[in-house]
Amino acid sequence: MFRMTKLTAAITVLLLALTALVFAQPAPRPTYPAEVEISYKSTQNYYANGTWNNFRDFNHTMKVIVLAPDEANAESLASRSVGGRINWTSFRRWVPQAEYEQMELSMADNGISYLIRARMFFDKGNYARARADVDKALNIGGVHTNIKKAVEALNEELTKKGYPSIVQQQKAAEERKAAEQREAEQRAAEQRAAEQRAAEQRAAAQQQAQTHYEIGVEYANKDYDQAITQFTQAIRLDPNFADAYYLRGLTHSKKRDYDPAIADFNQTITLNPNLVAAYYNRAYAYMQKGNYTQARADVNKALQLNPNYGSANTLNAELRQKGY
Repeated sequence: MFRMTKLTAAITVLLLALTALVFAQPAPRPTYPAEVEISYKSTQNYYANGTWNNFRDFNHTMKVIVLAPDEANAESLASRSVGGRINWTSFRRWVPQAEYEQMELSMADNGISYLIRARMFFDKGNYARARADVDKALNIGGVHTNIKKAVEALNEELTKKGYPSIVQQQKAAEERKAAEQREAEQRAAEQRAAEQRAAEQRAAAQQQAQTHYEIGVEYANKDYDQAITQFTQAIRLDPNFADAYYLRGLTHSKKRDYDPAIADFNQTITLNPNLVAAYYNRAYAYMQKGNYTQARADVNKALQLNPNYGSANTLNAELRQKGY
């Protein structure tokens, strides 16, 4: 009694299939103004019949996009013609000059919408606004290949006009930063190399100066002129060689050439202000020249540094006898 007949089962299966078919139907297209429907259907018919024309049908499709921004198939249709010749002048008939500057893209947020407005801004010379829309178009994913090519072509035109994309600007900035970093590293490497070379040259010069100094010491008590020559060579190679100045000054003093002696003692004290012997010998040279005031100052300084310096104490006594 409860068993279904084969006929009843077949009818039930058929009803279920019909129900599923009804619910599976896509939602009907919205109804658009007659002008939009004509353009849309004309474009579809042209494409279906194999009579698609880039010049003509892109204009029809653009009209659909502007007047019916929620028509999802419009961008797909437009992408078929973007690869051909785009009649931007003809398209402006649907978007008056006074309106497109203020157009806030109430149309769909897609690549072709931004391409349209960017192209109109570009033709007017408003490259900054065109750049903003091209950047948006470049950042939208899933854009049809032909539309992407058109956006990239306009991007290149803007770049040539001096309006690179944000990505290009960032890349250029990164390249500049990398170049500056490389230049800084190169300058630092060159500076280090120069300092290394200078240090090596100083070391070599100081070694040669030391050799001349030692030769001068050997001549100091037997050939004053040769000693002075050797000390002078040492000073030429190492201008900060305080001992060479001191011994050259001492040798001048032995020759009773007190002015060059004083000059050498001056330089010695500049390089080594705590060398007691330099103050004493300068005081002695001043005293031989009759400059007792300067001699007194140097003796005082020598005794300040070393109160037990015998020669300075002797000279101190002589100066007191002279009233200094």
